[in-house]
Amino acid sequence: MSFVVPADQLDIQKVSHYPIILFCITKFGSQFLSKKLLFTSPLFWISNFILTIMSCIFGQTRIVPKSTNTIHYLECIEKYQPEFTAFSPSSLLFLVDHPDFDKFNLKSLKLIFSKWKNVHILQGYGMTEFGGGITSPNFGNATSSVGKVLPNTSIKIVDPSSGKILGPNEIGECRVKADRVMIGYYNNEKATKESFDDDGWFKTGDLMYYDDNKLLYVVGRIKETVKYQNYQISLAEIENFIISLPGVKDAAIVPIPPMDQIII
Repeated sequence: MSFVVPADQLDIQKVSHYPIILFCITKFGSQFLSKKLLFTSPLFWISNFILTIMSCIFGQTRIVPKSTNTIHYLECIEKYQPEFTAFSPSSLLFLVDHPDFDKFNLKSLKLIFSKWKNVHILQGYGMTEFGGGITSPNFGNATSSVGKVLPNTSIKIVDPSSGKILGPNEIGECRVKADRVMIGYYNNEKATKESFDDDGWFKTGDLMYYDDNKLLYVVGRIKETVKYQNYQISLAEIENFIISLPGVKDAAIVPIPPMDQIII
């Protein structure tokens, strides 16, 4: 079954090419000087676009899987032996949890961006509206942090309700400012205006905090929080805690209607 999404329902970003190319040749881009890259994001994602440019700049071989099937990814790694690859967190879990995972030779991998033996896994943070990455991963240290803010990029963590700037280890909305932020949403002035605060900071909608070493951590999305006794609680944070308990494979929090509205 296939379907077409009407153009007026798409969030199409207008982004300048110049800052994206500058981003690719920064220190961030030079960290990925592997000879072979296997990238798994869809062609319409900004990360895919950036990796294509980077492979041209640094003379890398770009491996493009023809299918999103987990087995096909494993076959590509074994056959083409990339040194670097990138997955979304959920895709990486599907990969390592696959029953045939141990049957494939994945020894070529040195770096995964999104640890298993001899492979270093990094986490980063970015978005299409910002022309790619906002942070540089915490190279050399395997932590839950998404790294530090890239050069020529400014962030602030604010209380979503009041706009008050928060300090270290205080959770709030991450707002970002830099030359490479999107020009706007195509033919959607209302959405563009709502995406920036009065001082020109882009509102990511992500709940984050930074520690005393300026390392950033993603907690969840503002839209994925619930209010309980005047506290904003991240559902993702609760799910992660449940998953950490012994004997729990996975967890998901879903809303249910009040008991008097449930029809049996």
